[in-house]
Amino acid sequence: MRRIPANLPRRPRSTTRSGFTLMEVLLVTILSAVLMVGLWNLFGTYIRLFESGPARTERAQLLRALKQQLSDDLRGAIQIAEIPDVSSNVMTFGTDATSSELTPDGETEAAATISSSSESSPLPRFGIVGTSQSLAIVTLQVPAVSPNDPSASDLQVDFTEPTTSLAPELRTVLYTFNEMREQSPLDHGPPPGLLRRDLDWQTALSDREFAAASEFGIADSPDVGSSEEIVIDDSMMWVPEISELKIRYFGNGRWQTSWDSLQSKTLPSAVEIILELHDPEDLNADENEETAIDSSSEPEELVLDNEVGSNFIDPEENQNPQQRILIYLPGGLKGSHSSSGGLGFPASDSQELPGGTP
Repeated sequence: MRRIPANLPRRPRSTTRSGFTLMEVLLVTILSAVLMVGLWNLFGTYIRLFESGPARTERAQLLRALKQQLSDDLRGAIQIAEIPDVSSNVMTFGTDATSSELTPDGETEAAATISSSSESSPLPRFGIVGTSQSLAIVTLQVPAVSPNDPSASDLQVDFTEPTTSLAPELRTVLYTFNEMREQSPLDHGPPPGLLRRDLDWQTALSDREFAAASEFGIADSPDVGSSEEIVIDDSMMWVPEISELKIRYFGNGRWQTSWDSLQSKTLPSAVEIILELHDPEDLNADENEETAIDSSSEPEELVLDNEVGSNFIDPEENQNPQQRILIYLPGGLKGSHSSSGGLGFPASDSQELPGGTP
């Protein structure tokens, strides 16, 4: 048996160790930082889109509903009627008389009341009265009849009691705009934004007050005092998102900042409404610019081009997106025809008005 020597030569241990160099560590660190920054931006973009999506949807729904409401109110405006001859025995509006009894002179009490003084009538006449930030419309709203409602023949009428509404289907719609202001706890004035009120036509302001006031508000109405707190009820629609409102009326061949159907004896041919909404709180400055570009490059139906009324709201002072709505009034076209048979729009505005004759 062969013995193995005790002192065999051993292999020397390696003194070098394998590892990353400094450049490799720096390169991995830089790549990891770039990857983390990309993921952070991706998640940030997703969060902004997730938060701004509902806000933009609500804004679009608000504009759509507001445009539809304005269109329904304006197109439902009743054309102002000519004051009849005092010798005619036709019952007309504008008086509290409930019968057409003849006076000793042979004319009706209603005609005598209207012919005596059109300015002193306590009730508003038919038509549209408005300024650049307020609008009053006497409109026809036929109430819906339910099959379960009793018919008129089944109702028992007590003629001794005064009627609450002479014509319930006639309504006076008031649009008023109040700019943003600093409110104190004791301030019970009209809230900032756009406010719509739906009143009975005989309880609204009189013709003389409408025509004389440069701007009317809900504090001027007889049923709301300036010292009382305003309560938003079912007859009111408050839109606090509106930060700017400008209204123009087209009649007599030109755009006007005010309209009075009592003086013009007709409705305007078209009404231009420029709305400006507050930016959502969750949108940053970059998305605000994108929203402004989108709203100007993709106008909705019946929305004017940016050139129309560009000096109406200064774009340098107002960077918020604006919506321009144009509503044609069929009842006002009769008094606005030109000699050639057209609508009579001036050359400067005819190119921006879409659709031509409605």
